[in-house]
Amino acid sequence: MNESMNNHDHPDLDAPLETAVWAVLSDPVPADAIDRVKQRARDGVYPAVPPANHRVSSRRYQVVLRFAVAASVLAAIVGGFAWLGVPFGSSSVYAQAVKRLESLSSMVFQVQFSSTGELNELRDTGGEQKVIYLAPSQHRIEDERLGTVQIIDREENRSVLLMAESKQAIVSDGIATSVIDATSPVRLVKALLHHFRSDRIGDKEIKSLGQQVRDDRTLEGYESTLGGEIVRAWFDVDTLAPVIVAVRFEIPEHMTDGEALPMWRIMSDINLNIDVAEEQFSTTVPAGFESLIASDAATDFSRPTLDDVIEMLRLCANANQSKFPLWLSIDDSLGTPLAIQKEFSNSLERQVNEGTESEKAQALESAMQFGTALGRAIAFQFSLKPENDWHYFGGAVLNEPNRPLLWYSPDANDQYKIVYADLTTQNVGRDQLPKKPDAVLRPDIVRNTVVVSTPRFELPAETIRSFAKLQEIRNRGEQSRVKFLSLGMMPEFIEFQLSSEPSDEVVVREVDPSWKPNRDGSSSRFEFLKEFTNLQGLDMTHLYLTHSDLDTIGSLTNLKRLSLSGVQVFDSASRRLIGDDLAKLSSLKSLELLDLSQSNFAGGLRNLATLPSLHTLYLSSFEHLNDASVSELCELPFLETLVLAPVYATNPKTTVTYTGMATLANLPRLKTLYVGHHGKWTLPVEKLRELLPGVDVRSPTEGISPDR
Repeated sequence: MNESMNNHDHPDLDAPLETAVWAVLSDPVPADAIDRVKQRARDGVYPAVPPANHRVSSRRYQVVLRFAVAASVLAAIVGGFAWLGVPFGSSSVYAQAVKRLESLSSMVFQVQFSSTGELNELRDTGGEQKVIYLAPSQHRIEDERLGTVQIIDREENRSVLLMAESKQAIVSDGIATSVIDATSPVRLVKALLHHFRSDRIGDKEIKSLGQQVRDDRTLEGYESTLGGEIVRAWFDVDTLAPVIVAVRFEIPEHMTDGEALPMWRIMSDINLNIDVAEEQFSTTVPAGFESLIASDAATDFSRPTLDDVIEMLRLCANANQSKFPLWLSIDDSLGTPLAIQKEFSNSLERQVNEGTESEKAQALESAMQFGTALGRAIAFQFSLKPENDWHYFGGAVLNEPNRPLLWYSPDANDQYKIVYADLTTQNVGRDQLPKKPDAVLRPDIVRNTVVVSTPRFELPAETIRSFAKLQEIRNRGEQSRVKFLSLGMMPEFIEFQLSSEPSDEVVVREVDPSWKPNRDGSSSRFEFLKEFTNLQGLDMTHLYLTHSDLDTIGSLTNLKRLSLSGVQVFDSASRRLIGDDLAKLSSLKSLELLDLSQSNFAGGLRNLATLPSLHTLYLSSFEHLNDASVSELCELPFLETLVLAPVYATNPKTTVTYTGMATLANLPRLKTLYVGHHGKWTLPVEKLRELLPGVDVRSPTEGISPDR
């Protein structure tokens, strides 16, 4: 054990802590898809715990209960990692860049998650966070999607979580603040400063990643390994400022579905040493907000042991009709400790809503006790290595005789410790281990879809996604300040043939393929877009457009990023976007990224041939792709990145063959090709690499049988 780690705020705890906490802070999300796991990380909220003697309305008490459980889990994990000894997680450019970091006074950046370590530069998830850092200890985290602002002052050891919609402010001091800070994205700042320092110039654990060009800037990259943690940073060779920083963490295989799951937390849109108003970091509760004071109850920071796992198992059995968890993976799918814990918390609903203040406090204490046990058990499991040979056998019930529940080798040798269903333990040698019981096995995940790690068309966190906010900006006359708009997800612009009605009955309705919106085909609902004179990014995904709408879009000459994915164009009837429609985009000389997924662009790409900046094209559907249409891509001489990754991976019909793909060799600037599963031409990709020797061919086809 590293004695310096006997400190719950030690920066070297970040990597394992990052991995442990992101799953317990969110709403239930199935754990069988990487994208959903990433969404869990995006949807995380920060924990805060009201004291038992604070009066909270029944309507709000459930929310506070959820914060309480999350806080107790996190506090236990933080305390546990402090004892595990698990690490946290050159050229002249490096030397100069790290010296600039030493003078860091403030930083503003965005945060996202990635399963590949690569930045999805166009992010329309609405799940990112904007972080403002004021050295040495003040942080502000803005989450537009959740409508929250988190302010942390580490010198004051105080945090305030502002929830705008409910007008509540949850104030945390002491240990509660440490728990929140331990899960904050500001940990990325610490990772950057911890890994890239002047005293590490020439360190053999810092490797060059070479150079890349992004947005007309030359970046030089470095990968640092320190105490087992990996951090990648790309610096602008001219300004020496960090542009992208990625911190890797991993969920071990015994806490997933049998495969270790690597993830990256990424900083982007980084601005250094800019003027920030100090009042943004005030931890004083604003006028009009109800203040809930977080409890600073003592947290157990002792070293987690097997006893913590046993206590967690006991609580699970007591809350689950004497049944132990089916498996111990770190997600909330059916049968996991997290799922049982959530069911237990839900069972307290009546006591929370209708009980006395004393009964509410008792419910809160019970939930936190469960959360603490769960958190410490998680911390212990993260301390285990493959050589500890951990085995858990689900399906047992409490006090089932002679039934092994789990075993492992504490010292990674021939000596094992067995935990039985009556929660007693026994030390035995390897040759004395009993026969493995008939445990409930987790069903194999049938991967009928691709584990997608390809880039998608997305827009930055500053994107306007709310119709109300859009109208507010127009009423204020602030259109010129807006750079990014996402209209495709605004209900006010979405038109459906079918309407839903509240009912338990499933009604099958016939869809009319000739249906079109009830308005004139020459109308333009989007004429107002011309007011946004500095618009650089526009997402019109799946909207119904007229020719007038396309004319309006074609007039937005400052556009750099445009998605027309899945749009329908209607005049006499509704149809997909076709090649002739692309003529209306020929004036977009600044356009860099274009999404034409699900469009029938045949015969129309020639209209885009004169767009000198168009370097990335997304075609995330094979609805209209064939050898002929693929060969037309050669009309785009400036194309550098092509995404042929379908939304669905269930169509085995081969419409694109190697003959069509070979024509991509005629694209003089093509550097990267992303391919998804569509017939056998993508499996294996080695053939494509032979056809396109100068192109980096990437395929997200893990888990798909070559026979499909």
